[in-house]
Amino acid sequence: MKYRIRNLVCVWLDSARIARRAWKEFAWGGYGLYNICTTLGYEFKHHDALEDAKAAGHILLAAMARSGLGVEEWIKLVKQPIDPEQASSGAAIRRDANPEGSLFGEVLVFTEALEVPLREAADMAAQIECQVE
Repeated sequence: MKYRIRNLVCVWLDSARIARRAWKEFAWGGYGLYNICTTLGYEFKHHDALEDAKAAGHILLAAMARSGLGVEEWIKLVKQPIDPEQASSGAAIRRDANPEGSLFGEVLVFTEALEVPLREAADMAAQIECQVE
């Protein structure tokens, strides 16, 4: 610890995963931050780190109000597939990372439209030793 500051314990909660479960119209597409906020009527300066973080928080708060679920329930819900029958959800894209790899423990998040199928992107991420869930 360079400055004798303890590591923060954080929980990652992806606003896109929340939106995909809270609003059916975003389940399979259109769930980018700007599009969701436009639909919700929340204005922000896109691609500004602080503004994007506030927008993500707004999405969580709106989803909580809509669903009646709290943060703890959303943490559990976003880990569940939207539709287990769909090829892009759950076990269909899950890849185990190499625990000996240099990127083991790192998280790779796809935030924009992909030019390759999701399964192929998952394979590429696993090849560079990232866990894919």
